[in-house]
Amino acid sequence: MNLNALFNLSFAACEHFTTTTGAPAYIFWCTMLIIFRLLFLAPFFSIIFKIDVTKYSGESCLGSAIGFTHGLVATLVGIQLLSTSPTSNLSEVLSVFDASWQLKATTLVSFSTGYMIEDFFFMTVDGFIWGWNAEPMLQSFILHHVACLIYLSSVAVVGAGHVGFLILVVMGEVTNSFQNSRSISIQALMKEQTDTNKGFFLGIKKIMTCILAVLFFFVRMVCGPFVILFFSNHFFISGERSEAVPLWIAGVWTFIAIAIVHGSIPFSMTLLGELKEILGTGMGMGKEKEKKN
Repeated sequence: MNLNALFNLSFAACEHFTTTTGAPAYIFWCTMLIIFRLLFLAPFFSIIFKIDVTKYSGESCLGSAIGFTHGLVATLVGIQLLSTSPTSNLSEVLSVFDASWQLKATTLVSFSTGYMIEDFFFMTVDGFIWGWNAEPMLQSFILHHVACLIYLSSVAVVGAGHVGFLILVVMGEVTNSFQNSRSISIQALMKEQTDTNKGFFLGIKKIMTCILAVLFFFVRMVCGPFVILFFSNHFFISGERSEAVPLWIAGVWTFIAIAIVHGSIPFSMTLLGELKEILGTGMGMGKEKEKKN
């Protein structure tokens, strides 16, 4: 089944849900991700990888697996839409695109919104159950999701800026599958996970760290500044900004692009340090624990 066929099947299910219930599309995707998490991922990780999902590290693995899923889907659909977009205008109104492109773009916005709501809910529950310091970056992740929800809502409300959204999605998510695979390995290596195959997950962590260090640096540190310049020029210099996008929203969108790049610097340096350690000793365990960006 190719990507288009899978998309059409998913959209048909989403359309049936929204027509029947009257709920917005992002509720459908949020519901599907919750079901996927609880009925498939939880038993899969427990049976196949012997991960105890009743521990915080096991729950974190489930969150990373959902992040992996969203990152992979968003990257594939985002790249396809960017490659078929008739314009590079970051703030172009959605109505100028053909019906198929509009459908995929709005569905991706809904899917990403549903993911953010689902993940925000489980991270908040984790905070109440295990404490807000159970994961050093837990509160930062929650704030990150709030910011993403504000951004996604702004794109949906103004009905424009989908090309810019796709660029940020691809820049943010193209590394996410590797990052979340690495995070799952880190959590599986925790002492409280007594039954996991430590040798297997150590090997996965090393491989994912090597790939992620190079790809993350290239996407965020090399390409990222050019994305910032592209956004800044479009919204504030070239005069190409669509009238549908107020200046303050353009400022928020540009700030998000800056935040993605600036916030990536410490993690990128950590990854490069771990890469150096792995290549130098073959024993790179690393100390940083992260779930997703």
